[in-house]
Amino acid sequence: RLSLVGSEMCIRDSFAAVKAGRFLNVDPEDALNATCEKFIARFRRVEEACAARGAEMSSLPLDELTRLWNEAKHPTE
Repeated sequence: RLSLVGSEMCIRDSFAAVKAGRFLNVDPEDALNATCEKFIARFRRVEEACAARGAEMSSLPLDELTRLWNEAKHPTE
């Protein structure tokens, strides 16, 4: 039941985002592509940080992966 509630919330939020985008004249395909590219870039930075440590992502605890993800959101370069 919990997963169904979460799914419904996600779908509802997605429709709200599309509606807001239309109101702001944002092309939905461009917005989705930009979001995907941003996610891919962040994920790559996390992978690179793991590789620099000689660690596999699957071996790191969730809190460490979260820390790396947050760092990847705000690169210092």
